[in-house]
Formats: sequence, C-alpha cells, structure tokens
Amino acid sequence: MRSRVLAAVVCAAVAGCGDEGPPNPAPIVTPTTTATTVTTTPPTPEAPKRTVSMRNPMGGPPSNLFIDGDFEFSIVLQGSGPQAGWYSFGNQDYVRGETGGICRSGLRCAVMSSGQGLFGRGTSAKDSGMVAELWAKVPEGKGCGVVSVLMFTCSFSSSFGINIPAVDSMPGSDGWCQYRGGINPQDEGMCVFVENTLESGQEAIVDAALLIPSDGSVPLRAMTRQTGARADRVRQMATIVRKRTPFGNPPMGVDQLNRARR
Repeated sequence: MRSRVLAAVVCAAVAGCGDEGPPNPAPIVTPTTTATTVTTTPPTPEAPKRTVSMRNPMGGPPSNLFIDGDFEFSIVLQGSGPQAGWYSFGNQDYVRGETGGICRSGLRCAVMSSGQGLFGRGTSAKDSGMVAELWAKVPEGKGCGVVSVLMFTCSFSSSFGINIPAVDSMPGSDGWCQYRGGINPQDEGMCVFVENTLESGQEAIVDAALLIPSDGSVPLRAMTRQTGARADRVRQMATIVRKRTPFGNPPMGVDQLNRARR
C-alpha cells in the first residue's frame, strides 16, 4: 500500500505518468522581416559662385630660356616705360595685359588684338636641341590657326625660321590652344614672333611661352628659309628691334668728350 502511494506521488511530481501522453511544447514563432527600399534623388548641385586658383608670382620654371615667358616684366601702361622681354608691333606699340585667373600662368599675360604682333627674346640651350611652347586663348568659335608662332635667331642674321605648330586644330574646352615644337641646336639666341589673323575687334590672350632644352619628347626640326609676306614682316620687325636695341657703347656726352681729349 505504501509503495503504491509513493509511485503515485512520483508520477504526479514528474507529470510524465498516466495516459495523457507527452507534454505539448509551446509553438515556435519564426520572426519575419520585410525589406524596405528607399529611393532618394540626389540634390541638384548649385552653380559655383567663385573658383580659386593658384598662381606663382615668380612665373615659369627657372630653366625657361625666354627672358620673360610669363609676361611679368613686359606688361606696361602706354608710354610708361620700356618693355623688357616683349615688343609689340602693328596697330599697338606697347604690350597690353590681363591679370589673375584669366591668365594661364603667373599673374600676368598679354592681350593681342587683330593686326598686332608680339616679339619675344630668349637664348639657346648649350649643345642641345630645344622645345618651344606657347599658349593662346582664341575667341569662341575660332580655331587655333588664327594664331601663328615663329622661332628664329635673335640676330636676324638670316631669313631662316621654324614654325611652332598648334598641337590641335581646335582649342580645348577651356578655350586655350597649345603650340609646341622641337628645334635643332643653335649657336645663337632664339627669339619668337607671334602673329594672328583675327577679325577686326577680336582679341586673343597669349601666355606661358616656354623654351627649354630638349627632353626627347618632341622631334627636333631644322629651320627653313622664310619667304613671302611673312618674311617681309619679320624683316620690318628686325629693323624696328635694332633701332630700339642699340648695340655698343652709348654716345658720349660733352663732359665725357672733354675728358677723352685730355
């Protein structure tokens, strides 16, 4: 009797005896997730109010063989003084300039109007060919052919020169044309003459004239004899340059003459 009571107590404690079967476990709920796609439209960027650019006030690289490749010392007011590295010819007898972000290098650049030419001085690399480069910003809709670049010896001792061609027939998206070409080794200093065929009232910006020893990136070419109207203009320019640049000692004044006679 006592053992039956004990068995009943044990069965009640473990809840596993009798005819009710195994316990029913709680249902398992599987969480579900719903993916939500969010479509956003990026904001329209505002037009810039200003741009910031860096300009070196000292100009181009120290290896530049042009006297004033960036026009820092040649931009003068009309009649205010001499021009160091560049002379102006044609319908304007002084080099007019622009400043700041309009220029490609440095703080100054030249403005060349229709019918105007620019003459720039340089020297030559010793025992080496050279690479000449110049940039011009032409009017909208114009090709790079409206500006021409001619290199020749500064002594004007011959009628030989070499054309520095435009890299592309049309300007880049910024409106600038690059002119670049190689030159065989020379024994004399090299000068440059920049001309244009712009229409009346049009202007081009000229800047970043560079003449450096050849680095092998551009084929070198020999100068050829210049003929026709262009050769005539170069000869006329040479006459004016010689008058503006006297050679030898300056003429002596009265006091110097008297001292020389003693």
